Amino acid sequence: MKRFYYIIAVICFSSILLSGCRESDDPPPEPITYFPVLEVSGSHYEIGYAIGETFKSKISTSFSALQNIYNLIDTLISTDQERFYDQYLDTVTKTYPHFIQELQGMADGSNLPFRNFFISSMIPEYVHLLGLKNHEGVTGCSTVSFVHDGKLFLSHNEDGNYLLKDLLFIVKAHPTGKPSFNNLVLPGLILSVAPAMNDAGIFYSGNYVTGTEFVEGGIPYAFVERSIMEATTMDEAIAKVTNTGVAYCFHINIASGNDERIVSLEVTPDKYYMEEVDGFFVHTNHFIQPGMTQYTIPNTNSESRYEVLKNLSDTFANQQGEVTGDLLTEFLSSHEQWINSPCSHGNAENHISATLGSTLFDITAGTWRISFNNPCEKKFQTIEF
Repeated sequence: MKRFYYIIAVICFSSILLSGCRESDDPPPEPITYFPVLEVSGSHYEIGYAIGETFKSKISTSFSALQNIYNLIDTLISTDQERFYDQYLDTVTKTYPHFIQELQGMADGSNLPFRNFFISSMIPEYVHLLGLKNHEGVTGCSTVSFVHDGKLFLSHNEDGNYLLKDLLFIVKAHPTGKPSFNNLVLPGLILSVAPAMNDAGIFYSGNYVTGTEFVEGGIPYAFVERSIMEATTMDEAIAKVTNTGVAYCFHINIASGNDERIVSLEVTPDKYYMEEVDGFFVHTNHFIQPGMTQYTIPNTNSESRYEVLKNLSDTFANQQGEVTGDLLTEFLSSHEQWINSPCSHGNAENHISATLGSTLFDITAGTWRISFNNPCEKKFQTIEF
């Protein structure tokens, strides 16, 4: 009888082992996908064409959703096309001809006008030219970065017009002879306006700034942001931002895994201020650095989000060893001081920008986690090379 039970026990144990082996041989679960992902290689034109062809519907919907601002821009351009359109196109064509090819590819792939793509890629400059700098619908984007004891995080809420919710997508681009990069894409714009990372270990996010300084005929800053994904070192990325003839004011964050650095750059057409992040650093949509505040127009929405995030990060000023990436995402999920909160659920009634995606770059690990729309909803997607 004992032998019988022994045999049964061996059979059961063997079954468990075999079952475990079968489970380990099962394919891993499919990654969660909220944002559609396109992976594409080739020339800048070929990459653009694939984007236009694949996401034609989203791009067309985006253009339609923003038709009111486009109508205002078209009216402005009609008063003097050379001044308000041609000179900017000429400047970018001379400086970044390959980015113009990228946009032309998007236009041809989607069978939509090139002009729409170019205008969309310089909306901040047109907002300034139209005198709409304080327009409540153009504010947005909040950033919290962190560097301490080998931990580096760059977290960012990408905010935009509430009509763009559900329209964003991911492009994994492999341009010939250039670093490959992953990018959250705002439909109809040049790549790398929203957060991006390349395989050289460079990470980026940017913040719209309501600035006072403007140089007519300068480079729309979205094209400068696009150039960052061509950098292979932190110094090269910084040079691309600071050594340009940019038209308008802007703010960006750049991180490098190889250099173990995160920097913040506030930029006007003729000066900049660079901050090396040490501990927590918070930024929204107005300049905060010495000598730079005079070049910006603070607004209630931006100041409110800055205050909320600064207060949250200050509570951990003496507990930096306990900081995690999840904590930074939690900060960006805050609804404190709604409707001017970091996590924004904009809609047709309040005309406030909505959070379209929330990025968490773990610079040390080289990973990117992004939330679909608002981070409070915890719909997370991992973006890898």
